[in-house]
This record gives sequence, structure tokens and C-alpha cells, in this order.
Amino acid sequence: MKSRIIFALFICFLAFHSRLQSQVYVYPGDRYFWGDMVLNISDGHVIQGTEMMWSEAVLTVEGNRIFNGFSTGGFDCLYNLQNNQLYVGDSSFSGDILYTFRNGKIYSGDSTFPLDLLFTFQNGRLYQGDSTLIFDLLYTLEGTPTV
Repeated sequence: MKSRIIFALFICFLAFHSRLQSQVYVYPGDRYFWGDMVLNISDGHVIQGTEMMWSEAVLTVEGNRIFNGFSTGGFDCLYNLQNNQLYVGDSSFSGDILYTFRNGKIYSGDSTFPLDLLFTFQNGRLYQGDSTLIFDLLYTLEGTPTV
């Protein structure tokens, strides 16, 4: 469950960087089957599965903030991104940092310490920990996200 939450937040981070790009599709492991699609990102909207309607968005990214559902209202702000760090709500306090994104790595909290490393993103693939082995592959992205 925790890895799915972290993954969703990672996808939102990608959405910040892929808003002006084409559609991004997310698949489990290294399978590229349309029916297996976990998420897709379109114009800042993170939508589950193969659904394409923006109104079905689970999360919406606008500016540097992540909103619940298809909303961009201030009360629906779940997270915000500042200096490659994900904060809770509209906070900017160091105690509210959930994750730090550095050089294709995702760390827990306000840390870049190797023991706090949760995930590695490389060549459109998200791996568990510091590994890039096929056995540790969690998700594959089709499209051109940039981190």
C-alpha cells in the first residue's frame, strides 16, 4: 500500500515535468499491454487505468501543487513541490517534507542519505531501492517524462 502511495506521488512529480509533453502511460513491471495500464498522465491530470476522461482524474497538477481529483481549488491541495521536495498541503516547513527527488532517486523526508533511498528512476523505469535489476522493476513509463 505504501509503495502505491509513493508511486502516485512520484507520478505527480513526473506530471509537473511533462505537462507540455504528450501522453504518458504507466504499466506494471515491463508489460506494455493496454489493458494492464495502471495510470496515464494527460495535461497534468493523473487518471487511473485506461480511462481518458479528465473528469475521472484521481489527481490534478497545476503549477507546483497537486490537487485531489479534478479540482484546482485551494481546499483540495494535497501536496506542493519546492526545490525537488514534496511537502504536505501548502506547507513550506522542513518538518512537512515527505520526499526528496535527486538525480533520479527518491528519498524519504528531507534526506539524501543512502539508507533513506526508496526508489530509483532510470530510462523510464521505476525500481525498488538503489537497484536497476529487472527483478526490482516496479513500473515502466511509456512517453517522454523528464525528471
